[in-house]
Amino acid sequence: MSARLRLALQLLLAAAMLLSAQTHAGETSPLSFLGEGKAQLSFRYRLETVDQDGMAENARASTLKTRLTYKTPAENNIQLLLEADNVLRLGGALYSDGNTTVPGYPVVADPTGTEINQAYLKLTPAAASTFSLGRQRIHFDDQRFIGRVAWRQNEQTYDAVTAGFDLARGTTLALGYLWNINRIFGPDGGAQAADWACQCYVLNLSAPIWEGGKLVMFAYELDIEDAISQANRTLGFRVTGVRKPTEKSELGYLFSYASQTDTGMNAVDYRASYFHARVDFRHGEIKGRAGLELLGGDNAVSGSQFVSPLATLHAFNGWADKFLGIPDAGLRDFYLGVDLPVSGATASIVWHRFTADDGGANYGTEWNLSIAKELKKGLSVLGKLADFDSEGFATDTTKAWLMLSYSP
Repeated sequence: MSARLRLALQLLLAAAMLLSAQTHAGETSPLSFLGEGKAQLSFRYRLETVDQDGMAENARASTLKTRLTYKTPAENNIQLLLEADNVLRLGGALYSDGNTTVPGYPVVADPTGTEINQAYLKLTPAAASTFSLGRQRIHFDDQRFIGRVAWRQNEQTYDAVTAGFDLARGTTLALGYLWNINRIFGPDGGAQAADWACQCYVLNLSAPIWEGGKLVMFAYELDIEDAISQANRTLGFRVTGVRKPTEKSELGYLFSYASQTDTGMNAVDYRASYFHARVDFRHGEIKGRAGLELLGGDNAVSGSQFVSPLATLHAFNGWADKFLGIPDAGLRDFYLGVDLPVSGATASIVWHRFTADDGGANYGTEWNLSIAKELKKGLSVLGKLADFDSEGFATDTTKAWLMLSYSP
């Protein structure tokens, strides 16, 4: 969406709120509900450090995200949500933020600025259907293909029209047309674009298939005009489920497959596959998992690897974020993880082994550690560590985070 169109949308919403506020006493305006909403203020402070081989300095980013959300009640099946984010740097610029390079410092992709994060109208003409128009969050399943990148201080949202339908027997259908992607590098951009214009269509159909099991089928046509090398058409499915062998234990499973081809103005004629299989178990408060994720590639054809440009990538292939861009040879990620309680907190340990899909070259290994605790209602603390050991791909990197979140 252009800057002029964004401004027009914001002015339209502001005018509607002003109109409702100026209704004469004793009269009821059809827009009166716009002034009856509730505002909520939330905060997230984060300290992130990066020690990366080949960089002269260690990055240190101290940032605070402040979010103001205004949501009206549903009136005549119409609801409005407005949300603004501000990201503020606390202290010196001891990091490159993805837009501006500070010589010698690694990247911490949290640029400062203020932006409209969401601004949409939601229509509910029937109990089993919803329609949303405007800037909004869109995410499906585990966010491997379409996500919100909420880990970064500036969230990824979409200018779109979406529809959701609750069909018979637990089946749901989500559809959407996206014309602009508001990336984590906004609002001003720089070395990285703040927005991607696109002609994108998404479809996600979910249905129960057996006791404890669910099938999802999806089709994502992502004609990204401002990043044509990322333009792709992805068709796939995903099966998940849980079984309970005993009262205190659970066994879960995930299997997902997708096929991807080029679309739009992408200059590379390619076809690549995606595969993900995982087994989860739980006994009491202890959880574990083992999985293999494969993103296909071809060393002989640059740009032919499987891509997921709208995914929440930090959640996959290690927290050190060494595989935000998949190599031409593709990626195989074998991982093991365990979650366990520690003094009222939850600790997680995950190990990854990364290799090339084409040729099998070793990329490296990575350890991820985290501990999270809710201090009181609405207030939580999180500590994380990622340590990537390179075996010829990228460079050795250690990242650490301390985060404090408050949302009433």
